[in-house]
Amino acid sequence: MLKKAISIVAFLLLVAAFTAAHAAETDGPPRIRGRQITVCACTRFCEAALGGSGSCAHVVALEIESGAFGSIDLDGRQAVVIFSPASGDQQKSTAVVFVDEKSSTQQAEAVRGMVETYLGGDGAPYTFVPPQRAPMKIETEHKQLRVWVEGVCDVKGSGLPGRSQRTVMLQNLLRTIVPTQFLGRGEHGQVDEPLTRVRFQAGERSILFGRFELKPKDAPNKGEPSRTAGRKRRA
Repeated sequence: MLKKAISIVAFLLLVAAFTAAHAAETDGPPRIRGRQITVCACTRFCEAALGGSGSCAHVVALEIESGAFGSIDLDGRQAVVIFSPASGDQQKSTAVVFVDEKSSTQQAEAVRGMVETYLGGDGAPYTFVPPQRAPMKIETEHKQLRVWVEGVCDVKGSGLPGRSQRTVMLQNLLRTIVPTQFLGRGEHGQVDEPLTRVRFQAGERSILFGRFELKPKDAPNKGEPSRTAGRKRRA
């Protein structure tokens, strides 16, 4: 009888431990999923956009399909972030966040918090300015890529075809929010953002695009060096 009681207690403890572990995995901020496009001023393969050690002006467009940051729901929100490299005596680069017109003030601040956490990180050399609402349009189809923010940028491009005429794919990328990305190139348009002073023509510029999924563990640690690694595949 005693052995049976001990077995029951042990089983209950095991169940409790499993429940606690499961709760630890599911608690915390929900995942944020969507699509992204990164356009940079580089005319060749861009290492900085993949989390490398380089520095260049680039634009990151985020089309959020589902998720939340903290307690703020971000389903259906869009954002465009413009990063400028540090210049002269500036030790930090400037990053400005634009959000779609339908975003509330709380959602705009949540988007900036999300961007600062996942794209900037505690140790990143960026100064984030208050978010701005603006009309925008983001198109993420392989044959039709577009990032448009009224009065700021209008970039059009398409996926870069490989030997099989399918878009070139990059896989197993580290330190990025998109471990699998596709290569593209700008065709026409321009970026002209007065606050960051980022200005460049979009023709023949480097584009990376793909789906993203943000999780709490993806946030970079303070002072952690950026690295990039992966392999290039022609699909």
